[in-house]
This record gives sequence, structure tokens and C-alpha cells, in this order.
Amino acid sequence: MAVGLGLVIRLAGIAYLHHAGDFLIGDARIYHGEGLVIADGRGWIDPFFFQSTGFTRQLAMHPPSYPAYLALWSWLGVRSVLGHQLVSQPIGLASIVLCAVVGRRIWGPAVGVVAAFLAALHPSFWSWDGMVLQEPMAILASLLLVGAFLPLLPQRMGGDAADQGRPFRRRAVLLAGLACGFAPLVRAELVAGIALLALVVLFANRWRRALPAMLGVAVIMLACLTPWVAYNLSRFSQPTTLSNGFGITLSSTHCPALDGEMLGYWSPTCAGEAAQATVDAWFAEHPGTPQLPVADTVADYETARARGERILAPAQAILRFSALDESERDALLRHATVQWIEDHPGYEARAIPARLGRVLGLYHPLQQIGLDTIPDGRKRPIAVMAWLGYYAVLPFAVAGAVAGWRRRRAQTVVLLVPLATVLLTVAMTFGNTRYRAIAEPTFVLFGASAMVALGRWIRRTWAQPAG
Repeated sequence: MAVGLGLVIRLAGIAYLHHAGDFLIGDARIYHGEGLVIADGRGWIDPFFFQSTGFTRQLAMHPPSYPAYLALWSWLGVRSVLGHQLVSQPIGLASIVLCAVVGRRIWGPAVGVVAAFLAALHPSFWSWDGMVLQEPMAILASLLLVGAFLPLLPQRMGGDAADQGRPFRRRAVLLAGLACGFAPLVRAELVAGIALLALVVLFANRWRRALPAMLGVAVIMLACLTPWVAYNLSRFSQPTTLSNGFGITLSSTHCPALDGEMLGYWSPTCAGEAAQATVDAWFAEHPGTPQLPVADTVADYETARARGERILAPAQAILRFSALDESERDALLRHATVQWIEDHPGYEARAIPARLGRVLGLYHPLQQIGLDTIPDGRKRPIAVMAWLGYYAVLPFAVAGAVAGWRRRRAQTVVLLVPLATVLLTVAMTFGNTRYRAIAEPTFVLFGASAMVALGRWIRRTWAQPAG
């Protein structure tokens, strides 16, 4: 029933997006384009660069799972924006089911049911499904990690003799390894979450007994990651594993222009200026490097493309050096940004609390709603509903986490790992509501446990005889 309700809400959300228009912007356009070019056999390349110029430029801005998922459907003939929206719905619906499974495993059937309905209704879940973004798959990956690691825990932190004497089942280790192999291929920062989960298992059990199981998980995880990593190592000049977008991300938020009302967020202007400075410095060290043709004006570009010529638009001039691929440019941006951080130590002290406050809704929340709309593409009514839903669930989530810490400490720590991963990621980058996606199940599951506990307390209170 919760899945059916979730499907109706998600389809209504898609209908609203098409009625409102102009929702496929930023990363959504890249994912949609990647799905098409991969299906056409061109590999992981920059779809807009290829479509607008005819030149190929290797791309690993995002891990591959969601683009590959869209590519599969594109290969089957589902190539429109609407088609990609519709085929993304099963991902969100699967998260509803997993919320029920995880809630039931920790707290029982009642919490599982409430968690499923919360996941179906909460805009922080369904609002991403129609936007052709990887956030629904990130939520699913987070739930898979949590659900896979729960069977590796004793009933309570530290465990008793009986708990610690139980062997790890091979199927549990296999499922944990597969979940660990899938999650980083959706969101690279989940590697940090996997490390934290492994530490929880080692600490909750006798580490000498748990270590072989964790090594088995690591082997399976590496086997899953190896094809993508090997592919990246073969096509970039600098070592690239999961993605190479960290440099541009850092440069977009470590910038003096943000040291004010926009503290803790990011700026495309800062990213563009940093990238241009990096390219100029690189060219100064490599004079005479061959360049792709660049049009002098937009009118010249359109005329040349109409004649079928391969040429870059003026705005694409920064990409004119084919020898400077994404991996090398990203490495140069990382180096330049780290140098900037070292030269501005006070900035980080001010920016980190602001970043954390933004993602938790404690710092400029009204401004953050507007930023969710532009540049992230959420329509304002949906952004408002999502934040209202977050604030409504938050008190219950805090109460559920406190109660869980007292009674089911090991399971509570596992559920808190996605939130810890979000906070670590945001502290290094910027406060973006999309980054919180992997922690939304944490809030919903803790919130559902508190709601059920409150309902039982009310029922017991009313059932007591008067006087």
C-alpha cells in the first residue's frame, strides 16, 4: 500500500514538473545526456561537448551507476526526458520497501510500516525521482549498506558471549560486499561510510573474529569496483578511480566572494574563474600545445555548426586543449585550492559551521530554499514542502536516535553512519540539500521508531482506568 501511494505521488510530481517547465538543468542535463551517449556506444564522454562541437571529451564527473542505468533504458528505446523520469521511479519505490525492511528488522513490524509510509510521503524522498538526478539511487545505496551491515552486528554494542560466538554467515558477508561494491559507484563519498561501518562491526564484535568477515567484504567490494577503476585508469592522464570532480567542487566553494551572505555554499563564478586560471597557467607551461578551433562570436559558432563544422563556442574556450583532460585539470584545481586554503586559514573556521548549518537547516534556511530552486532545479513549492517535511520529522528523529542509543546502540550507530558521512562531506565541500539525500533514511527510520513509541505510550495512557 505504501509503495502504491508512493507511485501515485511520484507520478503526480512528474506531471507537475512538466506543467511548470524548465526543470532539467545542471547535473540533470548531464545525466540525461550521458544516458544517451553511453547507449550509443560512445562511452562515458561529455554529452554536451560532443553534441555541440562533435569533439569527444572523456568524462568521469560522476560515478557510473545512474548514467549506466539510464543508458540501459536508452538502449532499449526509452530516450526522452519523460522516459528517463519514469524509469527512475522503481529506484525510489525500492527505497520505500527497504525502509520497511530495515525498520522491521530493528524495531519490529509497526515501525517498518510507519517508515514505509513516511518514505512514500516525504518530499525529501520523492522530489528527486522526477528530476533525473542520482539522489534516488543514492538513497537506495545508503539503505542497502545499512541493511547489509545490520546482520553483522550483535544484539548490543560489545555483544555478550552468545553473540560473539555466532559465526558470520557467508550470505551476510556476500550481501555486505555487494552493497559496498555498489554504493561507491553511486556516490563516491560512501567509501567513507563503508569505512565507518566496518569499524562499527569490528568494535561491536570481537575484532579478531570479525576481521576475516570484513576482509571478505573488502575483497567482494574491490571485485565490484575494479572494472570501473580500470576503465578510468586507461583513459585519463592522471590516476582516476571513482570520479574526478573533486577539484572543481573544492574550487567552487573556497572563494573570497562567498565570505558573506553565501558563506557555506558554492558559486559557479568562483568555479569558472578558478578553472580559467588553471588552464591559463597550464598553457603558459605548455606553449604551442595544439588547440581545438574556437568561434570568435556566438553568431560565428552557429554559422559554422550549420555548415557541419566542428568548432567550440566562445563559452567553451576553456576546453580547447584536448591534451588537458578532466583528470589533469581536476588535479591542478585541487592543488590550487589546497594552496588557497593554506593561505586563508580563517575562512575554513567560518565556512565549516555554515556548511553544516545549511545542510541541517540551521543556517539561512529560507535562503537555502531558494538555492534548492536555483541552481539545483527543485521547484519552489516542492522545495518548501521538502523542508517542512524535514522539520516535521526532525524532532521525532532526534528522539528516536536517543532512545535507540540507550537500547540498541550498535544498530543506532549503523543508522547514524550515513548522517556522519554527509556531515564529513559537507564540511569539506559545501552545504547542499542534495548531499543530505543519503541521510534521509536515517531521519525517517529514527522518526518512525519515535512515532510508534509515542503512539504506544498514548494508547497505554488512555487505557489506564480513571483515578
